[in-house]
Amino acid sequence: MKCILCKICEARQAIFNEKFHAWLDAQTNSVAIMEREADPASIYQAHDLLKTDPAESFRQYLALAEQGSVSAWPLWGNCSRTAPAPHRI
Repeated sequence: MKCILCKICEARQAIFNEKFHAWLDAQTNSVAIMEREADPASIYQAHDLLKTDPAESFRQYLALAEQGSVSAWPLWGNCSRTAPAPHRI
């Protein structure tokens, strides 16, 4: 059982991560880069899985990165950095 302070910190971290990612998306041209991918639908599918199934999203980004996707490498790296402990590298 976690203490109340841990729960508060986790909630604040989630809020920060969401705001940070929104800011980062606004500052970069990641959508334009993703649109130029050979298979942009796969990138969008992996992105949509981030909230519902982060482990599967991680696996899909890795597979796309290994196939040479320019967009998947930084997204995969971000997943590996921000994933919950069992999915972190």
